[in-house]
Amino acid sequence: NQDLLLPYPIFKLFDSYKSISVIQNMHINFCNNSNVKSCYQYNPFNLDIINAKIDIFSKIISNWSINGSITAKIVWRFLKQIELIDSTLEPEGEKKFIKEIMNYSLEKINSKKYDLIFMHVLVPHIPYGFNKKCEYKTKISNLNIYLSIHDKIKQHNIERNCVINILEKFLDKIEHIENRKIYIMSDHGSRIVNNKNSSLSTIFAFKNFNNKTSNRINEKNMHKEFTFLNNE
Repeated sequence: NQDLLLPYPIFKLFDSYKSISVIQNMHINFCNNSNVKSCYQYNPFNLDIINAKIDIFSKIISNWSINGSITAKIVWRFLKQIELIDSTLEPEGEKKFIKEIMNYSLEKINSKKYDLIFMHVLVPHIPYGFNKKCEYKTKISNLNIYLSIHDKIKQHNIERNCVINILEKFLDKIEHIENRKIYIMSDHGSRIVNNKNSSLSTIFAFKNFNNKTSNRINEKNMHKEFTFLNNE
């Protein structure tokens, strides 16, 4: 069976597989494992790998801002604020190009070259950016920090609905899905308010398409459930 894992960092899982394809962001490296045979890391300097289309001005300004220059950062932020550019940096870039990232991942899955496909993506991570049609808009991503709690909850629900929509279309395109297992996990909650329920309210979903039965597990603390991984 090929397995698809989204996107919880369970490093020890890799030792159970012999041929792994990793799709990851720029903040945690999962590719330093001998069983990883293919590694894609989101890279604003090379978006051609995922066939992402971006205007050259946005690309130049976004990449310039990475060099650490205060001037570059101010110019990038100003042009983004007045919507003259789209940011290709994380996590905005991953949201803007999430369809391209998913299509790239789909190619890896349908190639049948790997027994584990592992994805760790920063969607729907803040800053927000999706409208109700699940289109990424730079205007929405600007000044998220000044939204009221009510507006943050409202926008966060839009983002979550968009993720469900993206996943639904993604799963429909997987070939021979009846022979696969799917894991979907989040690494933290919304963090909209400063309490444990907001930060630790995570999702874990598992589907074995070989098993026709369906079970729903009661609410649990996922961080406690996976503590054993760090103690072995």
